[in-house]
Amino acid sequence: MLTVKARSAAALADAVVVPMESGSTSVGQEADHSNRDAWQTIIDRDLIEWGRDPCQLTDDGVEPPTREIIKRAIDLATMCRDLNVAPPGCVHRDPNGGIAFKRQAGDETGIIYFWDDGTVEWQKFHGTRLVERQPL
Repeated sequence: MLTVKARSAAALADAVVVPMESGSTSVGQEADHSNRDAWQTIIDRDLIEWGRDPCQLTDDGVEPPTREIIKRAIDLATMCRDLNVAPPGCVHRDPNGGIAFKRQAGDETGIIYFWDDGTVEWQKFHGTRLVERQPL
C-alpha cells in the first residue's frame, strides 16, 4: 500500500492538483459529490480496468503499467477521493510503464507520476518550467 506522509497529503490537497480555476469551488455538498464521483470514475473506468488486463494497454514499444503501479495509483486516488481533493483533468499512462494524474489551470500544471520503478512523485510546472518536485 502507498504510504503518504501528512506533509504529502497536505501537498495533495493544497498544491498537487493545481488550484481550481476562478469561479470554481471545492466547498459544499455539490462539489463534495462532484469531486468524489470524478475520482470514483477514474478508479473504476481507468485504473481498475487497466488492472484487470494491463496487456490491453500494450502498443508497439510502449510498456503497460504493472499491477503494482496500478494499485499504487488506485490507493492514492482513493485517498484523494476521501479527502475531497479536486480530481485531475486527465489520467494517462507513461510510455515506460507508469501512470500520470495531470491537472492544469492556466499556465500551471500539477502532475503526480507513478514511475515504472515504483516511485511516486509530484511535479509542478509554470508553463514548461519545472518549479517544484516532491517524492510522495
